[in-house]
Amino acid sequence: MRDFVTLERMSRTIIEHLSITDAVIAGDIDGACEAFEQHLGKSLAVVEQRVAQAVLAMAVEQ
Repeated sequence: MRDFVTLERMSRTIIEHLSITDAVIAGDIDGACEAFEQHLGKSLAVVEQRVAQAVLAMAVEQ
């Protein structure tokens, strides 16, 4: 839940989850796996960006 810092990210996350769910419901396991991998990649990128910002902020404070 800590990923939901912005409304934009929250909306994109919901859309990504729906893409995964839609593929599963349609029986498209390959599509679901692809959507899941894309979602994880985007989430990881967000986390990495926030970590970099936090490290930079800590360095500036010192």
